[in-house]
Amino acid sequence: MTDIDNRKKPYPEQPSGKIEIKTLSSIEALKEHASFWNSLVEKSEKMTPMMSAAWVISYFEHRLQPDDSWICQIAFDGPTLVGLIPVVIRPVTILGVKTVKLIIPYRTDAIAQPGRENQIIPLLFNSVQKLFPKNCGIEMRGLREYFPSVAIYRSSAIAGKKVFLPAGRGLFFDCNQPLANYQSRFSDNFSKNLIRINRKLEKYADREFKFIQRSDINDTDFDKFAAIETSGWKGQHGDSISNDPNRVNYYRALTNRLAHLGWLQWHFLEIDGQAVATQMAVKKGDTLVVEKNGYNEKFKKLSPGTLLFEQMVHRGFEDKMTGTIDCQSDFEWMNKWQMDHYQYFDLFIYPKKLWPLLTRYYPRLLKSLFQSGPGQQR
Repeated sequence: MTDIDNRKKPYPEQPSGKIEIKTLSSIEALKEHASFWNSLVEKSEKMTPMMSAAWVISYFEHRLQPDDSWICQIAFDGPTLVGLIPVVIRPVTILGVKTVKLIIPYRTDAIAQPGRENQIIPLLFNSVQKLFPKNCGIEMRGLREYFPSVAIYRSSAIAGKKVFLPAGRGLFFDCNQPLANYQSRFSDNFSKNLIRINRKLEKYADREFKFIQRSDINDTDFDKFAAIETSGWKGQHGDSISNDPNRVNYYRALTNRLAHLGWLQWHFLEIDGQAVATQMAVKKGDTLVVEKNGYNEKFKKLSPGTLLFEQMVHRGFEDKMTGTIDCQSDFEWMNKWQMDHYQYFDLFIYPKKLWPLLTRYYPRLLKSLFQSGPGQQR
């Protein structure tokens, strides 16, 4: 069985209620549990692809800082995996005192068998805190407001002093309603611009939208995607995947794993045989997640990225197997599409000890007052 196997395995029919927590710290050990881990994420509507073994293992392999290490606390009910939390351990020195900061990977979260979150997630967190009693805090960025875990973090079930901070929005289309409901909210200028750029596209006899998934994906799709992304403003500013060898290795490993799961999609707009816009998307259940995009600057006046995005939206609303198109962010260009939104939060949990409270908790709380309003503390 490979680390990206996705065969389904049932939960125990009679949960024992006796949860055992194990600490794993090697990639090979994680791969042994990847099959059920991915399946657990796939079956839950509220778990995102970023919580999957495919994502977390790739992150641990390629995105850590030189001094980082990691563990994964895994909860078992008998032989069955029922929850886990991935943790990055980062050494820090605060006012001359050496300690560690514990980081949950960005937009990831503790996961648990649906319906057992209140039982399993506190056990996972408590086990982490026992392993690192002198930590200076646990950092979780990019929690979505609808995650079942958020209510648990706000409660006394998780020990420590907490600061919740608003961290932006994610935009999405609800494909269970008519697309016209969104189009009716478009500005006149945006609606006219969509008509204008589509007419410009029609002047090209050789034009094609390609949506590649499952068995049609091949190794060259990643290279084509990366080349388009780096040809635009991301490449010019050093933010493209190709600008960083570690990012290349990370996304290549990630997309290989996602493709094996059947979740990965590559979207392209080609003109005269040349790809001029691209998207990397992930389809988990009935949710299509837009992860990355880019376009060729030479075709900027045609707005190829907008044309490809529009085509993807139309396909999503026409596909009965798609219930949500999740854009994850709220970039300025996305706001023109008048999508619905959800809230992100950053959460910081500090031990109730003098040193982390004085050097981390209170400074964070004070800083929050100068951001987008007072942080919510517990």
